[in-house]
Formats: sequence, structure tokens, C-alpha cells
Amino acid sequence: LGATSVPIAGGPAAVSGGIETQPMSSGRSVTRLGGAPRYETAAAINAWYFAPGSSTTTFLATGTNFPDALAGAGLAGRLAAPLFITTQECVPPVIRNAINAVGATKRAVMGGPNAVSDAAALNTECQPPQQPQPPQQPQPPQPPAKPADRDCGDFATQAQAQAFFAMYFPYYGDFARLDADNDGIACQRLP
Repeated sequence: LGATSVPIAGGPAAVSGGIETQPMSSGRSVTRLGGAPRYETAAAINAWYFAPGSSTTTFLATGTNFPDALAGAGLAGRLAAPLFITTQECVPPVIRNAINAVGATKRAVMGGPNAVSDAAALNTECQPPQQPQPPQQPQPPQPPAKPADRDCGDFATQAQAQAFFAMYFPYYGDFARLDADNDGIACQRLP
């Protein structure tokens, strides 16, 4: 073909470095057009070939399944129009920016709404995922209001005295002196 420059579509995971060195070894210049996700690669390829205002039409196909883009590539090439890929529900920001940069007034969508939704066809940008909110630290329980002093005679059973003791002891200690022997059991003499 007599080509002097070779663009490579995709990053090293898609097209290996070994393949990249082959045209270089015969004196051809090589430019890799790639990005981390495939959407960045598609935007880079189209930016390489299509200057702003160079096409009145853009093509749009799903980036998750190849047949629609493959079928549309021939027509896009014949019309000298860029073909972009997108997610089903919305257009990734890098693609939206690239479509806007071309400035085309017409858009041909390859596939039905299950492949490219109406929102994506209208170049609606995907919103970044919302960052999860850090969990709220539980607030320490508020101490109950300190009741008036009591003694073991104010309770009918040891269970009532123990419940009272368990509720107020963590905040106020044994202010009512219900645990005379400091063993954690209140009013042991009650039934």
C-alpha cells in the first residue's frame, strides 16, 4: 500500500507491543490511538481522523456488542462520518465531548432502544456514580435524667432494683447505694 504511517486502534491489551514494533522496524511511524476503556479509544480514533466541522453526520452504536457497529462502519466510512460507541442508557462523557467536537447536525443510531436508548441517542451524558456516604458514627446514648435518690426499700423485688441499677449505674454510678458489697447485684436481700 505504500503507507508511511500506521495508526493502531486500541491499547496494548488490545494490540500488543510486538505488533506495534513490526511497522516501526520497516521505517513507518506508528501512532497508538487507545484509552483505558473502549469509549476513550473510540473518541481518540475519531479525533485523529475527523476535525471539527468535517462531517455533517455521526453514527452511534452500542459499545457492548459489535454487530451494529460493524454493520454501520461501512456506511460511516462511505459517508466519511465518525462512528462512536456508547453504553445503552447514556453517553460516556468522553464520547459526548467528542461528538460535540465534531459538530455534526445529524446522528444515525445503529440498533434499537435496547442497544442504544433514546437518552443515549440524544447525547445525554452519563452521570458519575454517586459516592457512597460514609456510615454515620453511632451517637453515644444520652444519659437518662438522674432520678431522686432511692434505696432498696423503694423496690418490691430484686429484679426491679437490678433494672434500676443497670439503667443508671453506667452514667451516675451507685448514687442510690443499692449495691452495698460492690458485686454488681443490687438489693440482694429482696425477693
